[in-house]
Amino acid sequence: MIYHVLEEYSRWVDAQRLAGAKAEMDLLIRPGKIKLLKGFVFRRNDPAIVGVEVLDGIIKPKYPLINSSGKKIGQVVRIQDQGKDVGEAGRGKQVAVSIDKPMVGRQINEGDVLYVEVPVQHARVLSSKFKDYLTPGELALLTEMATLTSGTSSSSVG
Repeated sequence: MIYHVLEEYSRWVDAQRLAGAKAEMDLLIRPGKIKLLKGFVFRRNDPAIVGVEVLDGIIKPKYPLINSSGKKIGQVVRIQDQGKDVGEAGRGKQVAVSIDKPMVGRQINEGDVLYVEVPVQHARVLSSKFKDYLTPGELALLTEMATLTSGTSSSSVG
């Protein structure tokens, strides 16, 4: 009987720890990588609305986006999945995204790969304090992002 109580308490403590970590992580910008799908440009600008596939990590509204050379593209305004607004989209999802600044055909094109611009201090906290809560893909993206934003074009992925 006492083992059962201890086991329940242990599960409760783990759940509380996870909830606290999730709440803290929600304040940070997490890494994400998307690809603009060919044939899914719904609006060219003001804001640009395009179909994307999340290649890795996650995207959320208000997340800033950069291209593979590290140039700022704009910010995610909304994400829709099958016509409904969603708060985030993760790896493997195909969704429609509105992006506030770019014009399709000028700053972005179908087939482009864009990255969530993770501030350096957020990346530091994520890779140290929350390393165990990130997927292997998100950890790899943090490393990939470091090469993009440091301006080393020889190691950037395109």
